[in-house]
Order: sequence, then C-alpha cells, then structure tokens
Amino acid sequence: MNLSRATIKKIQWQRIEDSAIGLTARGEVSKPPSQTDVAPIFATARQEFQRALASLDLMVKALVVVAGVSVAVCIAGVIVAATAGQLWGGVAFTGVGSASLFTVFNRIHAIGKDQALLTLIPTKYELALQFAATPADRRKVLDQFLNEVSSLKGKRLE
Repeated sequence: MNLSRATIKKIQWQRIEDSAIGLTARGEVSKPPSQTDVAPIFATARQEFQRALASLDLMVKALVVVAGVSVAVCIAGVIVAATAGQLWGGVAFTGVGSASLFTVFNRIHAIGKDQALLTLIPTKYELALQFAATPADRRKVLDQFLNEVSSLKGKRLE
C-alpha cells in the first residue's frame, strides 16, 4: 500500500533510513545498530509518523468544515428550487454542493487510510520485535519493516 503524495511529503524518510544504517541527523557515522538493538529505528519511524499524523488531523478538521459548507450549499439549492421557483438555479447549487462533497469525502477517505497506516505499521513491528527471540529474528523483523516503509513511499530501499 502506498500513502498519498501529500502525506509522503510530510515525512522525513531520510531520517528513518539514516537511523537504520547508523547515521545521526547531522550525517556523522555512528555505531551501526546491532541485530538486537533495532528498537530505536522503530522509535524514529514512530516519531516521523506522529509528526505527519498531527498535520493530517488538522487537514481532517479543515475538510469537515468544507463538507459542512458543501451540505449548506446543497440545502440552499433545494430551498432556491422550492421557494423561488428557480429550478435551474437550485440544480446548480445542489450540483456544485454534491460535487464538492464527493471530492471532500474522497480526500477524507485517503487521509483516513494514511492515518491507519501510519499508526498501525510501527505498532505491528514493535509487537513483532517483542516476540523475536533471537538476533536473527530481530534482523528479519527490521528487514521486513524497512521493506514496508519503503513501499509506503512507493520505492524500494536497496
């Protein structure tokens, strides 16, 4: 699954990749993560995803307001058609309101999918990490996590 383009732009993917290969935010090489010490990589990803989630929450609030205005325009179209006898004016209002509602609901659906992915992916791998008994298991969990994170942004890490 991929995230929407707007969400992809909100995440600092390089920070997640750097934590996985042992780089600090300043670009200095630090000790590469051992096979048993992969939890900080998940924490870095969770922090980046939380930043993106905060901005998505603001977008949802704005879209709910837009949806409310769209409903008001639809109702105004019905009122214009019924009371003023302006059938075409009412149809125009209702059509514009309905089209904007459809667009807004599609966007809200995409944001909801992004929110679910950004919440569930780190949690899923942190839970898998708790059940990983050996260093090889932990490394396998890390590799699967990095593959899934790279697929979220639409390309594979090499």
